[in-house]
Amino acid sequence: GGVRVETGKLKGDVRSQGVIVHSANGFQEWGVSGSLQYGGGSQGILVRVSPSWGPGQGMTTYHHQTILDAAPRGRALDQTEVEIGYGIPLQSGAARSVIGITKLSEGAMLRLGGELRPWERFRVSAFGLAHTQAMALGQLGLHVQGALQY
Repeated sequence: GGVRVETGKLKGDVRSQGVIVHSANGFQEWGVSGSLQYGGGSQGILVRVSPSWGPGQGMTTYHHQTILDAAPRGRALDQTEVEIGYGIPLQSGAARSVIGITKLSEGAMLRLGGELRPWERFRVSAFGLAHTQAMALGQLGLHVQGALQY
């Protein structure tokens, strides 16, 4: 279940998930997550904060993917994601630079990159990822994603 509230440039939502019946003994899956976002669309400022708790993390079967989905969720019991971006108009479409951090129980995931939206239903993004553990730089990676809505 969940609820979403939108008023102008301010958006908020709370989502929850739980398995009611499962055949495996002792299996349980639950999660609660939420987000608070200022801004939106493809131009201007975007600030998003998304805390989540529980192994299920309030995920839904279908949702629009964002760069927050590049952070590994695993079975972490709690995490907090923060993303700041700024979109500028182009001759056709818009470009957005984004920086984000996900606080995980075993460290943090840092993201730096951008999205290009040459037209409304097409998006491509590229982000550098760095996973830190106990104040030491761990794994580095690159996340490239494209989306075409029809």
